Amino acid sequence: MVHRWPGRRTNAWTDAINAKDRAKLEVLMAPEYALYSWSGELWAPRQEWLDNLFNHIKISKNTLREIAPRVYGDFAIVTSVGEWAGTSDGESFNQKTIVVDTWRKINGRWQVVTRTSHTEDVKSPIKK
Repeated sequence: MVHRWPGRRTNAWTDAINAKDRAKLEVLMAPEYALYSWSGELWAPRQEWLDNLFNHIKISKNTLREIAPRVYGDFAIVTSVGEWAGTSDGESFNQKTIVVDTWRKINGRWQVVTRTSHTEDVKSPIKK
């Protein structure tokens, strides 16, 4: 049974990323969060992802469109098309992406568990 997606979780997460709002990110991201490539390669577990955001990446643009959530009980799969640009340790990037986020309802609160992303430029600005 498909349920209604509760509010603007994806936009709230994007806003928290853009603002580098650690408190909101802590609430929205599950402890086991990880970023994966389209082929399933682990790009960054949560702590490494946060370190990249706060210490290496400067975002000039980060938007999602065509956000399409599908809710299945306590899980949600959210697909979207994104664009983000900025610098990573001073090196510029500008990418169009296809994104799949997996959310899980934990103790009554939705948290993102994984993001899988594909870009035409396979070089990710995420530092490994």
